[in-house]
Amino acid sequence: STPLEYVMMHLRLREGFSLTEYRERYGTDFLEGRKEVISRLATAGLLTVAQDRLSLTERGFYVSNSILAEIL
Repeated sequence: STPLEYVMMHLRLREGFSLTEYRERYGTDFLEGRKEVISRLATAGLLTVAQDRLSLTERGFYVSNSILAEIL
């Protein structure tokens, strides 16, 4: 799968995705160039980055398409 498909598929799951697995698969750091927007979305309570995983919160699932548009 492409990086876009990987993120879209995995963010629809409660556990989200492993940042390490993303880096190993695609050779890039997912957070690179996205730290500001990720931080803003985390502060808004829409996603979390913890223990090497990025995942949507309960609130984030309701606006997942908007979040995907911002981080991809």
